[in-house]
Amino acid sequence: MVRLRVASRPAAADPGDASDVRAWRDQMITGPRLVFGDPRLRLLVGLAWLATFWVVPEGLAAPYAADLHGCAVVVGLLLAAQPMGAGVGGMLLSRFVKPADRLRLMSPLTAVCCLPLILFATHPGLVPALVLLLLSGVGASYNVPANTAFVQTVPAAQRGQAFGLVAAGLAGGQGAEHRRSRRDRRPHPPRHRDRRRRSARHPRSSCPPPHRPPGPDHGRSRHYAP
Repeated sequence: MVRLRVASRPAAADPGDASDVRAWRDQMITGPRLVFGDPRLRLLVGLAWLATFWVVPEGLAAPYAADLHGCAVVVGLLLAAQPMGAGVGGMLLSRFVKPADRLRLMSPLTAVCCLPLILFATHPGLVPALVLLLLSGVGASYNVPANTAFVQTVPAAQRGQAFGLVAAGLAGGQGAEHRRSRRDRRPHPPRHRDRRRRSARHPRSSCPPPHRPPGPDHGRSRHYAP
């Protein structure tokens, strides 16, 4: 269907480009030289790669919910709080803040994104944890002006190389950070396991117990002998 109905549109190419290995090698060197050679681009790349650290709560949502004696609903709330804050912050930033002021707000928003996560060292409960993640997500809206400034700064001919380099570093850093954060979580010592099992039976859990239909012996005394 695509071959028959879509017109042929060859990719745009520079007549001066060569197709040999040397030209490919030069292109691989040009991208990092462009991105890391410009101080403004280095700052924007650093802001983009900062997401390597503030996405760690996504990888720890399930273990943290287990520590709070929560179920899948608690995991979903912990995962949704930060993206919700980022959506709200991005909408407010794009609608009510002038483009020139957005660039000046990047540094304060970066601090708002990272500082609330430090308070997780105090092991907050569910509601304070959701508030901290929501604030962190609002601060993560600094990506809106940062991405715009990055596109405007990079030349159009090398924009694909620059974006590919930033995306590759961000994906690799996030994967390594998730793996490290999960590895750093040590299992509880044996003397605490029984305590955790007993506490899981108490009504401290934030989720209701699963409903079990009554069996055929429902209502009978366990000592009753027919």
